[in-house]
Amino acid sequence: MSFYPYAAYNISTVYPSDWRVELNPKSDKFEGDVVFHSPKGDKIYISWGKLEKAKERFEDLEEHTKVSIERLRKTRDVVNMNVLDKRDGSIYGHRAILSQIEISTAIPTFSLFGSKRTDKRLVLSAHFYCEQSERYVVLYSLSRESEENIEPLFREVAQNLKCH
Repeated sequence: MSFYPYAAYNISTVYPSDWRVELNPKSDKFEGDVVFHSPKGDKIYISWGKLEKAKERFEDLEEHTKVSIERLRKTRDVVNMNVLDKRDGSIYGHRAILSQIEISTAIPTFSLFGSKRTDKRLVLSAHFYCEQSERYVVLYSLSRESEENIEPLFREVAQNLKCH
């Protein structure tokens, strides 16, 4: 698989060449997000914000990660969630917390007698703080269990992610 370079607001990485890129038009140097869309519907997001705000809201990176995971659990369509792995890692020299989460989401059915169907999805995330650029960065992916293996693509994006 080939990759293209991506850069905006001093955030750079690579993404699969057959994916579509969508930068939030409200993004700026200190707050924003970009999403990479696969032809099969998988997504990889990079979000960033002011580090000062994160440090005011959260005690540390661990709490920031924990709150993000809990927010995912409370999402309307999530019916079940399981944290498969959570560990320390490194992104561009910064300590990062890497998480792997399996969620089951409700699929609307139009049958009066049918039970709710669920769709399993894999969420990969990496949270880190960049003192040099005064930003926090969250990298995360959302993919269907039956679609392409998102893990090597996520790893490639993470290994090439630069924040300053």
